[in-house]
Amino acid sequence: MKKTQAMRLLDKAGVAYQVRTYPVDPDRLEAQHVAHLLGIPEDKVYKTLVVTGGPRRWFMAVIPGSAQLDLKAAAQLVGEKRVALLPVKELETVTGYVRGGVSPLGGRRALPVYAQDGIEDQDWISISAGQRGTQIWLKGSDLVLVTRAQVANLVIAEQRL
Repeated sequence: MKKTQAMRLLDKAGVAYQVRTYPVDPDRLEAQHVAHLLGIPEDKVYKTLVVTGGPRRWFMAVIPGSAQLDLKAAAQLVGEKRVALLPVKELETVTGYVRGGVSPLGGRRALPVYAQDGIEDQDWISISAGQRGTQIWLKGSDLVLVTRAQVANLVIAEQRL
């Protein structure tokens, strides 16, 4: 298997990880479906959402796949009046990744990363390796360390871990 930029960054940082692959259905890219295909709990698959607070003001939110991003909390965290998910048509231009393959590691630009509180306590999580059909399993604390993520409550309250 060819290594992705995300894998190369983890190798360079000396972080242990495993790679898992699954068949891609372009109509079913959501984290819950990925969890089903990998046979793991939904809360172990973390999705990376790209959020914008205005022109050229982007950041990544890493949250459990079963959760929904709290846009008000995210806006407050980054000091914006409001934020929105980056339109899918802009994902590749901003990150170098396509929908269903966005990773908090190794993107076109080094965007600030915010991760859901509790991620650092997870023995392992699954994130996109930077391409559809490939996931990286690693310790949550290692992801926080390598991405220099700020940990905060990012999901709608009833979905918090």
